[in-house]
Amino acid sequence: MTSLRKTSLTAGVLYLITFVSIPTLFLYSPVKEANYIVGSGPDTQVLIGGLLEIIVALAGIGTAVTLYPVVKRQNQGVALGFVSMRTLEAATIFAGVVSLLSVVTVRQAGAGTDALVTGQVLTAQYHWTFLLGQALLPGINAVLQVADHIYTVGDAGCVAIDGRPAAQMGSLCNFLVEAHGQVLTGGQLGRLFNARTGAVIHTHHSPLNCGVAFERRGLRCVAVGTYTGEVLIFEPGHDDQLTLVECLAIYQNAVKGLSVSGGLLFSVCASTDVAWHRLDDWSVVRRVTRAHERIANACCDIGSGRFASVGRDRTLRLWDGNETEGFPSPHPHSVKCMAVDDARTAVLTGCYGGTVARFDLKSKQWTNVQRPTDSGISSITWDRRHGWFLAASYDGAIYPVAA
Repeated sequence: MTSLRKTSLTAGVLYLITFVSIPTLFLYSPVKEANYIVGSGPDTQVLIGGLLEIIVALAGIGTAVTLYPVVKRQNQGVALGFVSMRTLEAATIFAGVVSLLSVVTVRQAGAGTDALVTGQVLTAQYHWTFLLGQALLPGINAVLQVADHIYTVGDAGCVAIDGRPAAQMGSLCNFLVEAHGQVLTGGQLGRLFNARTGAVIHTHHSPLNCGVAFERRGLRCVAVGTYTGEVLIFEPGHDDQLTLVECLAIYQNAVKGLSVSGGLLFSVCASTDVAWHRLDDWSVVRRVTRAHERIANACCDIGSGRFASVGRDRTLRLWDGNETEGFPSPHPHSVKCMAVDDARTAVLTGCYGGTVARFDLKSKQWTNVQRPTDSGISSITWDRRHGWFLAASYDGAIYPVAA
């Protein structure tokens, strides 16, 4: 195993360890109650939650330190910044844990009702260290324009509207989609949220990865792709609330992208497969195995039942019925995301190395390549108001890119 492979494996394991904090949403629920400090506990689950968060903090630093020599080859400043950001994030996690464990200590000391205000202050301190540390420091995972507003969401599940925190989902979220007057998001908890309020619409048994809105039989519907290969179909039901109506078991691995055009639902999978399903009855139209040489990461519709997809093989593929064309991209690293303009004349792709590349669908040529950031491009959306693309980055910024 090469040194780069070992580094990638170590960083991947450390990143997976950061997911052990998910149970804290349940474990911390008692200590956040107003009267916990004068009650009888429980204490053990709060202590376990604190331990899990400490593990997450250390794993976060470990991820940055492990990747430092790799990132340094591209830009030493970015490498140092990444380590510093993760260290600062870990410090806020430690501060938050100290706050909640202090509540437990005061309760065990039998401080009584005199400590009610103290308990509320410490709990509020935890809330703000979480918001300022884990919610604002991580980069953006998804960006979406809704009317005249820009929505973003990141690793901590903090939804921001025009850069201002608006709602907290409580955990990492991967996508944003607008449908039926709602903006939806979801991620590692397997919950589909109302992004404006944080209200849970549906809970699945595995994390959610991507989503797309579409018209079907006069209704504005939503399809959501999961980490376990299912595509969940939601339709507006009673009181216009979204209701799960279908669960399509398409793949055995994560659904990485969804798009709709010409009465077809197109999906791409981490297994490198792609598939088409009819919207009318959800029957399979076509499936291609090994559609990409490496993991397929994203897709978009390019009009009239045609689709485009990208992946880690750095190749853009155009799909038109049974025909396909492949165009090697100018990206130096794996391609993470893509979007198309409203006129369906150009596709913009973004990669983990921070480059964006425009592909002209008429001439079928790459026409514009630039690197707005040294951090990876995580999500791209079309900005109808200004007539340009918006490329979100893991550095927390959004970069406009000409169409």
